[in-house]
Amino acid sequence: MKQTPFIGILLLLAICANAQSPPVPPSGHPFFGINSFPWVPLSKVRPFGLVRQYQMTEWTWKKDGITVAPSHGANDEHYDSLFAEAKYKGVTMVPVLSWRPAWLKPKTAGDAWQHETMNDPATDPANPLSYREWAAYLYQWSARYGRHRHPAERLKVSPEVRWTNDSKNTSASGLDLLHYIEPENEPNRWWRPPSAQYTPEQAAAMLSAAYDGHEGQMGPLCGIKTADSTMRVVMPGLADINVAYLDAMLAWCQSNRRDRRFPADVLNVHHYCNAANRRDNPRIHLTRHGVQPEADSLRERLRDVVRWRNKNLPNVPIWLSEFGYDTHPASPQRAVPHGGRSAETVQGIWNARAYLEAMAAGVDAAFVFTAIDEPNEQSGGLFTSSGIMQGEHPQSGKPFAAKAGYAILEQLAADLAGLRFSADLSPAPEVRLYAFDPMPGVPKPRILIAWLTSASGATRTVQVGEQMILVTEVPQTFFRKF
Repeated sequence: MKQTPFIGILLLLAICANAQSPPVPPSGHPFFGINSFPWVPLSKVRPFGLVRQYQMTEWTWKKDGITVAPSHGANDEHYDSLFAEAKYKGVTMVPVLSWRPAWLKPKTAGDAWQHETMNDPATDPANPLSYREWAAYLYQWSARYGRHRHPAERLKVSPEVRWTNDSKNTSASGLDLLHYIEPENEPNRWWRPPSAQYTPEQAAAMLSAAYDGHEGQMGPLCGIKTADSTMRVVMPGLADINVAYLDAMLAWCQSNRRDRRFPADVLNVHHYCNAANRRDNPRIHLTRHGVQPEADSLRERLRDVVRWRNKNLPNVPIWLSEFGYDTHPASPQRAVPHGGRSAETVQGIWNARAYLEAMAAGVDAAFVFTAIDEPNEQSGGLFTSSGIMQGEHPQSGKPFAAKAGYAILEQLAADLAGLRFSADLSPAPEVRLYAFDPMPGVPKPRILIAWLTSASGATRTVQVGEQMILVTEVPQTFFRKF
């Protein structure tokens, strides 16, 4: 869905002209994130304060510079105006830059090259200095959208146009429109061929190059932090909650970086709750059907990485940046209808419970997968119907129309505005009762949220203090005092 950048350009000019103006209050809950795409209107993700946006590097990466305004893919987006709109509306954008561009591909058949590691062709992916092109590309993103202004000779913008009289990209820096960049996604993609997988050591080497040009060894125009020390680098989200992988990455950093630093400002993992998963194996097995988060020990799995963080990298935030369910009945990650509830309603219920379990585990933000269905969602393929909204294509019926479970997430985010998890008051294993207290300066009372961990349509009366409350499998908020 192509959109004019005109309004966004006006917003960008206004923001840049009045840099001292107070920030706009966030439009969504800062814990509630969503995975999305550049063509999904920000108005459609109102409950979410964080938008993790997938970006194929092919859209914005040419050999002679970046192409971001307009991009050379993804419906010709104008990222300057898109990010300016997000800032104006109080939405925090997190671009996820991944997949190799065509010009950087090795000579292999098919499209397997897109998933290969980001090192320069014919180089060793375990050597951080092998990621020179990648680190230079990320420098340009950080220089443009970060806070620090750079001289024109440091900025590389491709002069290439797509057609006669097409808009040209022009250089800019210090736009102050992004605070996070995530370089790569799911490096431990074990379902891909070996050439597409990063070992922990290779992932650490790539991240070190992306972070600061491997401590500046790659030169003055390489690395996110080299361009803007305040830009926060998000570790590429692991495809599973795998602390052994984190151990190996950390060991590489301590042996190969002089500062012994883990080169990321945010730790990042993914997990999809499925009946085939095993607690003794971090690898997800999306082969049967989705299950409610409590049945797959989501809270306990996340506490594993929280404990790892507390021991090794105190105070570094943790994100659960992918979780979710399909709604098509043929998908191996489907939300299973029960208790008279449709798959779309169950999807919303289980997603809401996953957010709450992540909060209780000590995670700092969670991102549902995903905003919209894929165009081929009727195929029943994995992740094609994970959207909490219909797809943007006309054949979807009502483009961007909310599914039944959307309202559940919207209400939960509204109830938790200004609050944070404070206590687990659960009276029994099959009952969750979580308390949330206001953040400093927020004039709201404590609330309780209760639900049953089953997936059968059950209800139960539970005594809380001197009162009896009816608890269902849908998280319910109780504002009165107990």
